[in-house]
Amino acid sequence: MPGSGRLAGLVLLALLAISGASGADVSIPPMARLTDLTGTLSAEQQRTLSGRLADFEHETGGQLAVLVLPSTKPETIEQYGIRVGEAWKLGRKGVDDGVILIVAKNDHRLRIEVGYGLEGAIPDAVAMRIIDEAITPEFKAGDFYAGISAGVDRIIRAARSEGSGSPQPQDGAGKDAAADDAAADQAASEQLEKQRAEFDEAQKQLEVMEKDRDQTIEIIMGFFAFLMISIIGIGVIVGVRKGARSGGRGSSDSGDSSSSSSSDSESGGGGSFGGGGASGSW
Repeated sequence: MPGSGRLAGLVLLALLAISGASGADVSIPPMARLTDLTGTLSAEQQRTLSGRLADFEHETGGQLAVLVLPSTKPETIEQYGIRVGEAWKLGRKGVDDGVILIVAKNDHRLRIEVGYGLEGAIPDAVAMRIIDEAITPEFKAGDFYAGISAGVDRIIRAARSEGSGSPQPQDGAGKDAAADDAAADQAASEQLEKQRAEFDEAQKQLEVMEKDRDQTIEIIMGFFAFLMISIIGIGVIVGVRKGARSGGRGSSDSGDSSSSSSSDSESGGGGSFGGGGASGSW
């Protein structure tokens, strides 16, 4: 019966391997600009997206990849995103200008994973706005291609703002990038003018406050001068009529009057806030 024992052992090992694999982390597919493991995107949609991702890489040197998979469980999408980034190593070495858009379709979760070099152009707040404004509304409507396409467009526009060291486009490529740069310059100019206007308004308010403060000080000083003259006059009159003792009481009254001034102040708590990863759901 030794053959039966050996067969039973092999079956047990197979069962253990299957049970272990059922709780294992989701594997990471080979690196590609666009990977759809769910069959959500048509062949034409994949070609269109892949072409735009390739154009972005050729024009800027940065890399943007899209990964659509059923689920990242048992990991969170944040944990899985870190593993994908470490495995794919998107972006140029030393520049770290890589971005990954991950969609876990069955989990109803998505994430934008940003390389170190693009954290200035795509900080957590910007990535979250892209998710909330461009991607999840389309996903909720059931149009995954539209959501991914809109997200890719917004990510590319944001990433190009960091592309000062990227290769120069050739044969007319990058005209859209030039238009985006002009629009960005215009937006920056408008923002600068707005900030200047706000500064001028604040300066005017400060001048008004200083003027009001000076007028208040003059009023207070005039009041105290009038009060002191009145007290002295009253003291003289009372001293003449009732003697030095009554005059002493007048002096004591003046001391009480001068001690009635007080001031209150308020201060803020000084709380701080921290950011997290750019993930979302629909």
